Parts: sequence; structure tokens; C-alpha cells
Amino acid sequence: MKKRATKAAIVLLTASMTLGAPALAALDTNVPQSTVQNVSAKPNLKFTDVPLSHWANKYITKLALLGIVDGKSAGIYDPGSSVTQEEVITMLVRMLGLEQAARELSSFASDLEISDYAKMYVFMALEKGIIQYPEESATSGVGWGTRPASREWVAKLVIRAIGRQAEANELAGQATRFGDDGDISASTRGFINEAVALKIVDGMDDGTFKPAKSVTRAEMATFLSRTSPYMDSTDISGLGIVESATDKAVVLSDDYGDQKTFAFTADTVFYGYNQSTPAASQPFKQGNKLFIVVKDANVVYAEVVEENGKAANVLEGTLVNLDFNTSQIVMKSNGKEITAQIQIPLSIVDKDGKGLASSELVPGTVLELNRTGSKAKYTSIIVKHIPLNKTAEGVIQSVNLTDKKITILETDGSTATYPMANTVTYYAGTAGGDISAIKAKDKISFVIDTDVLTEMTMLAAYEPPSDKGRISDIKEDKNYLYITIIRSSDGKPASYTFDSNLKVNISGMEYTSFRDLEVDDEVKLLLDDDNKVIEAVVTNRALQTEFMNTVVSYDSKNRYLVVKNQAGKTVFYELSDSTVFELYGSTTTFTLGASNLTEGKKIDILSSSENTVKKISIVYNYQGTIARVSPLARTITLQVGDQYLTLTLGTGVGIVIPNKSNPAITDLIVGEPATIMLDSTGTNISMVEVSRSFLVYLANKSGSNRQLTLQDQLNGSSTITIPYSAKIYNMSGQEIPIDSMSNEDPYVLYYKGSTIEKVQAAQVSRGNVLAVDAAAGKITISEAGSAGKTLEVGTAAVVKRTSLSDTTLADLKAGDRIEAVKGQDGVYTIYTATAMTRKTDYYDTATSNLYILRESLGEARNYPFHSKAYIHQGTISYAPASIPSGKTVTLYLINGKIVEVDIQS
Repeated sequence: MKKRATKAAIVLLTASMTLGAPALAALDTNVPQSTVQNVSAKPNLKFTDVPLSHWANKYITKLALLGIVDGKSAGIYDPGSSVTQEEVITMLVRMLGLEQAARELSSFASDLEISDYAKMYVFMALEKGIIQYPEESATSGVGWGTRPASREWVAKLVIRAIGRQAEANELAGQATRFGDDGDISASTRGFINEAVALKIVDGMDDGTFKPAKSVTRAEMATFLSRTSPYMDSTDISGLGIVESATDKAVVLSDDYGDQKTFAFTADTVFYGYNQSTPAASQPFKQGNKLFIVVKDANVVYAEVVEENGKAANVLEGTLVNLDFNTSQIVMKSNGKEITAQIQIPLSIVDKDGKGLASSELVPGTVLELNRTGSKAKYTSIIVKHIPLNKTAEGVIQSVNLTDKKITILETDGSTATYPMANTVTYYAGTAGGDISAIKAKDKISFVIDTDVLTEMTMLAAYEPPSDKGRISDIKEDKNYLYITIIRSSDGKPASYTFDSNLKVNISGMEYTSFRDLEVDDEVKLLLDDDNKVIEAVVTNRALQTEFMNTVVSYDSKNRYLVVKNQAGKTVFYELSDSTVFELYGSTTTFTLGASNLTEGKKIDILSSSENTVKKISIVYNYQGTIARVSPLARTITLQVGDQYLTLTLGTGVGIVIPNKSNPAITDLIVGEPATIMLDSTGTNISMVEVSRSFLVYLANKSGSNRQLTLQDQLNGSSTITIPYSAKIYNMSGQEIPIDSMSNEDPYVLYYKGSTIEKVQAAQVSRGNVLAVDAAAGKITISEAGSAGKTLEVGTAAVVKRTSLSDTTLADLKAGDRIEAVKGQDGVYTIYTATAMTRKTDYYDTATSNLYILRESLGEARNYPFHSKAYIHQGTISYAPASIPSGKTVTLYLINGKIVEVDIQS
């Protein structure tokens, strides 16, 4: 903030401009002579080598009028020559209004070689920190003062001169946007970034900065001219907001809302906003922020530096607290809390101008504060939005858990869309549940807190309409597909349409379609709102599959097939034109299929109870669950659906178990899913592929080559490649691209043999334990300061302390910080955080590490943040870069990363 001037600045600007009367609402064109004096002579601005067409004429004119720059000789400015370091310092000291103070400053010893005229300016620059002796002495030597000033050196001094050192420090770790960033000194990178952000310096036309290039006198005038919005007022210059203007004078208000009148003359130089050539007459509008130079009580130079200068008099944000006792209001604006002074009485209106009571303003209310000057108290509040807080019931119309938006038809008939909190407390009845289960048409109760849905309770999960019965007919024509059932409820027929991509669920069968449905199958049909079948679930199969039949004989003329089933019983079948042949997973012609019915061939037969053959499959593999392993007999029994197949291992059989080298038959585990491939005869096992899943943590990902870098609980890492055939799903079961995976979150990898078939985000919750019910297998936690959320983790949940040793749920206690991960087997693993209380040193933006003041040399000096770390002081959240230095904090770490920082008051 600019300091209030104590000497005659823009708020006073000589005693000849009296404003004892109330400020003018509009400026009369007949300005009293007591407030306007004429300049007797036009300022001498004529540098013959800086014509009006010169690109820097505006800037050189301004600085000449301010007395900051002089010509090299009479009428000559020499804009193209290099400016020296001591000339730069001289200009800056003059720009800051410190020339007289510099004359009064006592000299001190310095080994910097400086011209006699410049010594007082250099000493003042050292006094004010514009230059720093250790930096300059390192580069001192012959001709330090007369050395040409480089662009990066000038940027550093200018930013220090306008008091932006702290901002430059924050930007020091960021690369600049210039193509030659590598040539920029690390010590000046932050200054250049800040100077560019303030539009004080620019790059070159080729996209480079040229940090070592000498600055010309014209460029220096430009740099200094652009700093005027950030400089304090001086005896002859300052900033103000235009209240009104004519061709004779302008009324300006200062930072406190005080108004004064300044006169123009025929020689006043006018510049509009971002204009490089002077205007023929004053171009000013009410609200413009004006920089003026005054001599002999008249304006000799006036430039618009901001079109909306009153923006500083307006504060927008959300209300935190309003206290009339202290005349203060606390607002959150652009992520920061700001405390401001208010004028009593205070005007409070809504956006339509209707008056409001202060009691209607609740935390989170969106406000606009207004004042007459940037240092005056706020006198009025415009309420833009009062946040909604309510509890209601309704029916979900749509929900998107990725975008965190939900639309609800409420009981009063209105429909509203609400943003959802990052963590919504969800109850399935009276217990905590999985929010990913919610869907359109579910009836819920919900809590809106400051416009955001924070809590939800399932009242009635939507069940789609359905019908049950026995299939009597399936028809297909060029336009529609129909299924007719005889209803179980009343014995009457009912027909429904469906699409060819109908979801069909038949126990023991994969990759099913509507063509696998058979007459006499008992089914449950799930319907949409238009009574169209969206899913068919076979509850009792009319057809049965006999696996591993051995062909005894086949009479191709009469189509008689004799086989021996697994029990050794001889069975006779008669084939027909409707019999379908499937050869190694693909449907083939009757002729080709029948040619494979040779003696000893292994086949699967799908038939009705009357031995009518619907399909014959000549197979090469079976998928099921390992039921028994007999290494001595060299057999494996596989459960497929409700049948058990005992198969013999062939010679040189291959066994593939995910993430296991050189597995043997003894490594097979009963109960695990597996795929068994047969040899060419269909008799013996040629390969066994076990399906397993693994819980991993994602450290990094690369979408271009589909590589994942994984980290285990002991901080070991590995890299895997996800095949393009494998799909990736988030916690809600929605398919996502690899780049949408969240680093540091747990995922389940599903393998079939050595191939990854699917990646699924694991259910994970992090937070502060509020309560533990070990007997019921429940814990209640607060995630990132939210209301309590109950997790049904089960009594089998495993708790891991810092040693990674396993304990039980009873070992948890209130106040523990945890990460609860639901594994692929449904069992929760709960990792507890290590707590340590230390003082902060600083946050390193480049590495996202927090440095602490350690208590012993054996301690780590710094710790990385988890990407979802919760940083707070009470209920106020902080960004990592906002953590104050020297503060006492409690750090909570899991796997060496900070998951929470509790800043002590």
C-alpha cells in the first residue's frame, strides 16, 4: 500500500489549491481563478533527436517533466546510447523523490568506482536496498558506475525500487516465458518475472529477453515511466481518480476520497490509456486513474494509467465475519482472508437496490464493498448472493461424481442443480455407504451447506420395473426384436421389445448376447420407463451344457451322435438343421463343424431336457475357479458354473501366475480364478493362466506410452505398461483415460496370467478418526475438516502402524489420522499416520517439500506433500506455499509424505 504523503503531494499539491468547501459533484467550466493558475511558459521538452514520431517520445517527455532525465547536451537526448549503471541509479532515486534526501546523506566507504556526481545517488540506493553491496562488490572493478546497465540488472533494481522484492522472491523458482530463459541469471529470474507481470518490461520481437543486452536511454525512460502506477506521490506528481473533467481542469479524488481541482493549460500534454501519441485535447472519463505532473500549480502532463481506476475502491468476495463493535469486516477474496474497515452507519442493499438487514448476512454471502478512495473506509455493501443452507428431500434426476454435480427434483416441485463437496457424507440408511452407488431416480434426503451439497442419505434406492416368467418366443424382424414370456404372476403372455446389444446374464457363461436365450428359459426382465427390456437375467436355464464329452461315433447321413460324458455314460443325440457349431470360440458352418466330430474328440454339448442339441462347441479353453490340484496325479479340477471338470496336465505344460517367476503346479491355489487351455486333441492341459489382482499406489503415469510408475508401502518402485486392450476405471466405475488417474492414490491391477486386463481405482478415505466401533467394524472419520463420515470397514479390517505390522481395529483411537483402503477382496487396510510437532522453516515450491527446523541431526530436514494433503489452522484451509515460517505445526505422515498439517494458533 502507498503511504499517505506528509508533504505537498497529490492530496495537497500546494496551498494555492484550496478545497475547504464540499467536493464538487461536477466540475463547472468556469473554474475560479483561486484554484487555477496559468503557466506562463511551455516546458522545454524539445529534444531534436526525439521527434513526436519516436516510439519513446511519451516516456521521455514524462521523465523530462518530472526532472528525472536530462539531455546529453542542449536539445540532444541521445535515445539510442546505452545508459550506465550510475545513470540508472540516479534516475531511480529521482523517480522516488529522494534526491534532496540523497544530498543530505552522509557518505560511506565503498570500493565501487563511481563518478563524483553519482555518489550521493548510489549511497542512497544502497541505503534503501535498491542495490545491495555484496552483489555489486562481487562485480565491482574499474568503471563500475560507467559500465552499461544490462536488462536483467535494470529489472532487478526497478522491482526493488517499487517495493516488490517479496513478490519477486516468490517467482524466483519459476522459469520465464522467454526463449533464452537459460541465459537469465538465477538471481534475477524472479525480478524479471515480476517486471513482466507488471508490464514494466517486455521481451524482444523474437521471443527472447536478452538479459545481458545493454539498456538504451530510451528503453530506460520507458521502464521508469511504466512504474508510475506503483510509485508513491512526490512534490510534483501523483495519482488520482477522475471525478469530472473539462478542457480547462480536472477534479481528482485521492486514496482517502478527498477531491481537488487541477488546471490545464494550452501546453498540457495529454495521453489516453495505452496511447503512444499525445491527444489534441483531454480524453479523460470519470473513473479513469490519472498520473499527473504539476508545475506552478498547473498540470503539465496527464496520462491515463488505468481505465477503471475505481477498481481499488471495490472489494468482492465472501463474508467471513462482520463486527460492528470493531467496525471491521472479514472477507475471503481470491483465496485470501482480508480484514477491512467499515464506516458506521453502513449501507446494505441487494443487487436490485433493496435494503437488507445486517442479520441477513451469513458467512459465505457474496458481497461487493464500496468506498470513495483506496484508503477510505467502506461505506456500502451490495449483496450479490446469500448462500443457501437447508435440509430437504427429493429424487435424483442426474448425478456426475466426476464433475461433482447433482440435479434433484425436490418435494416442492422445483428442480435444482447443486455442486457437491469434495467429500460428501453419505448414509445408506443409518450406516455409512459407498456414494458411487447412487443413481438417477434414487430418493434421498440431503443437506446444503453454503450452496454445496455436503451430506446425503438414501431413502429409497430406485429399482427399475421388471417382469418374470418363462420365455415362450423370441422374434427378430428387420425393424424390431421381441421377447414373449408367460408371466409367473398370472400365467398370461407379455411381449417386450429390446435392442441387439441387450445385456444378458447367464450364470457360468461369459460374452453372452440375446442369441444365447432359449425358449423355456426362466428369466427376470429389467425394463426402462418405456417398457423396453434393458437386461435379461436367466434364473433357470432350460438348456444344460455338458462339458468334456468324448465323441464315440457320428453318423453324418442320419446325423446321429454318440458320446461318452464325463461320468462314462453313453449318450445318444440327434442333430438337426438348427444345431449350431462353435469352433474354438467362433460360429462355423454345419458341414465344417460336423467334420470335426471324429472319434475321441472332446466337445461341449448344449441341449434341452429332450436331448435336442442346440449347440456343439469344440473348445480350446475353460474359464472357472480352481477346485482341486493333484500334483501326483497331475490333474486340476476346475469349477465351471455348477459343474466340475477334472483335466490332466499334458507334457511341458505352461503355468503362468502374475508376478511370479517359474511357477509350478504346487503354486496353484484352490479358489483362485484360472483359464485352462487344452492341447490340439482337447484332452490334456497345455497351459494354465491364473487370474490375480494387486493393490498398488500410483507414483506417476505417462499417457503417451501408457506407463505407470508404482510405489509399494515400503517405498519400492516399479514401472509397468498398460496394454491398450485394458480399460481403466475410477472409484465410481466410470471408464477414464490414463491421464485422469490420480498420483499417490491406490489402484487395483487385474491380471490374467501375465497380461493386465483391467485397472480399477480402489476405494480410499483419508481423515481424522472421530470414533471407533471395533465390534461392529465401523469407524467415523472427518475428511479435510468435513462432518463425520462412517465407514463400514468390517471386523476383518487390518490396521498398520508405522512398523507396517498388523494390528486390529481395536488399536485405533480418536485423533488418529488414517488412510483406509478397500482392497480387491473387499477387506480394508487402514494405515495410520506418524505425528510430529515441529517449527516450519520454509516451503520449497520447486520440490513441493516443507522444510522444518529439526530437533536432531538424525531427523529429515524436509518432507514432501501428498497431493491431497489437508493443511489448516482450525477450520481455515491453507495452500502449501501459504504456510508461515517459524510456525509450530503438527505434521501427519503416511509413507513418508505429509497428509495433514495442523498449524497451531
